[in-house]
Amino acid sequence: MQDILQIQLGIFKSSISGFMLEIYELNVEYQVISNNLLASAFTYHELEKVASNFDLDVGDLLLLEATNLNDAVLVGSNRTLYFSTETSAAKLIQVLSQWILHDKSLALTKNALAEPTVYSLDEENRRRFPASPAYDVLITLVNPDPEKLKVTWNLKRIAEYMQPFLDELSILSNFSVKSQWLYLLPLDVNPRRVPDSSPSRRHFALRESVLPQLVTPLEKKLDSNVEAFLSPRWGGVVLLNPPAHSCENVGEEGIATIVPEETAVIGTFLAQLRLLLGIPETKPISGVTAVPLVGLKSRDWEIDSLLRFRTVEQLTSAKLTLQSLAQLLKEISNIVITDVVGNRIKTALELVHESAERLRHGDLERSFNLSKEAFVTAEAAFSDPTLLALLYFPEDQKYAVYIPLFLPAMIPVLLSLKNIRRYYFPEKGSSAKRKMSHAESENDEDSEPKIG
Repeated sequence: MQDILQIQLGIFKSSISGFMLEIYELNVEYQVISNNLLASAFTYHELEKVASNFDLDVGDLLLLEATNLNDAVLVGSNRTLYFSTETSAAKLIQVLSQWILHDKSLALTKNALAEPTVYSLDEENRRRFPASPAYDVLITLVNPDPEKLKVTWNLKRIAEYMQPFLDELSILSNFSVKSQWLYLLPLDVNPRRVPDSSPSRRHFALRESVLPQLVTPLEKKLDSNVEAFLSPRWGGVVLLNPPAHSCENVGEEGIATIVPEETAVIGTFLAQLRLLLGIPETKPISGVTAVPLVGLKSRDWEIDSLLRFRTVEQLTSAKLTLQSLAQLLKEISNIVITDVVGNRIKTALELVHESAERLRHGDLERSFNLSKEAFVTAEAAFSDPTLLALLYFPEDQKYAVYIPLFLPAMIPVLLSLKNIRRYYFPEKGSSAKRKMSHAESENDEDSEPKIG
């Protein structure tokens, strides 16, 4: 009989004495299968046939002991990990931690989002695109001097070639592929000539320090959401050097024609895109082998690992957004919360709790979808136009706006209050004077001589 382990991976958090603790819960299920199933399994494809008898959901991992395995651990393309009889538990833990769970990087992701001044992101987190429900993949071909260089290339074919890879990641986000040509765009960099042993005895290269200068003129023509060079969270650049025969066989018009090698360029694009999307790299471990990628497909356990990162990112971002909104409501006392915003806040809270509960039980796919919905709903509540109107017009600025408007109209009113008060509330001294003045005027009338 042969042992088999089926693991459901879950991640949940708890608070003890005010400190947030990351707990990675492994729901382990042991099964025993017949030795006859694995006795004749010598190749990876034969092992995969044995593993195909088990139903594995998103986030599950099957650990199968194989007697005919040459390596200590063989990580398959699906959600299966094969290990030999002599493999130690420490080796399995190392593979799970560094290749499958990425527990340290996952904890750092949450902590860096919650406390960016305390924790700094590692290389993978700095490079990965921020969480978003949709991404635009823009393929741009730049020809700075079309009078001397003619590039023959079908960019639409590249987009179609990349589509299967992106379709596999449709569970993560919606991807749209676009392409464009840019002509007469000066790059403002001068490559230096480097001697080598090639037939031309030289090649041209760019120093790493000038790469930001290469991107600066491109940013003006690219999508407005981009930032820098592969370069974290921006994109990648592939330099197409024309082959020697293209430069030598220049026509009468002095134009060199280049036909890029599509497979090499697309392979580089996909490798860069994997890094930018956040598919973790596998660091070498002694005695551990991963089955090579077949075509454009990603490994299932790589996508699961990316889903865990995105789930933690989206849950943490939704939580921080709601906390920022609560802080905003405290600072702006007269802010009006419409029914739409209130329902969004309530829905986002419910989705966060439900996603965390699904994650606790190892339901990764459902938890990810809920976290994405919570992230989008929380962002929609925070960026609602009714809130933004008050956000950019706080209460302490109302005096500066309304006083210059109403002060000129209030000055005559304030000045007339004194006369109104005198009329309705006359002073005693002034009243006696008015009476004496009235009596004197009557006496003067009586003392006047009468004629007639």
